Amino acid sequence: MAVAVNDAIQQVLVRLAEDNTSTIAELPAGTGTASSATIATNTQIATFLDEAQKLFCRTPMGRILSTATKTLTAGDTGADYDAFTPLVSGQVPWRILSAKVGSTPVKVADPQWQHVYYPNQATTGVLAYVFDAGDNVTYGPVISSGGAGTLTITALMLPRVASGGGNLTDIADHYVQYLISFACWRVCELNAAEPAFAAMIANYRAEIAPWAGPLIGLGSATVVAKGAH
Repeated sequence: MAVAVNDAIQQVLVRLAEDNTSTIAELPAGTGTASSATIATNTQIATFLDEAQKLFCRTPMGRILSTATKTLTAGDTGADYDAFTPLVSGQVPWRILSAKVGSTPVKVADPQWQHVYYPNQATTGVLAYVFDAGDNVTYGPVISSGGAGTLTITALMLPRVASGGGNLTDIADHYVQYLISFACWRVCELNAAEPAFAAMIANYRAEIAPWAGPLIGLGSATVVAKGAH
């Protein structure tokens, strides 16, 4: 059963010794005032959880393997990840592992710049789909009528967006604590001017470094799943 985003938000608040987001950066040190602007809202914490799950799904523990398709038609000039229809609605491909048009396998090369080459049967040219995982930059020659078909990719996917009222559907329950620690770290960094939060930054950074460190520049270490021995 998936953990609800709102439940994860509440766990973040509990770990930060906060009753609710209206008191973020005011407790426990109490240097804020009742009229102070809220520094971290539920929406922001949900955004931090979503940021965390997208990072987590780029680790070996969190990988999501699925498929996505795009219908090829005459005149197409290429496709980025957003142009594909994923098997699970809301997931987004971030690394292509294999590809085919119809039942014909096509070549995938260069893991960073995801080139998918498809021989255009109507001409002697080559149809190239090029994907940039970072900026969704695309280019490629025009597809002739002979290039029509369904391009199916098997890919590693980013999870569905986490927002208040929804669930962390693509993250196994026993890994959600990793996301909560990440959200706590982000809230503490956001509120670093508050001594109580500044004091917790190093602890939460140490908690997330084993899995998130290599992705965001915090260093790396061996990860042992919570509860594993």
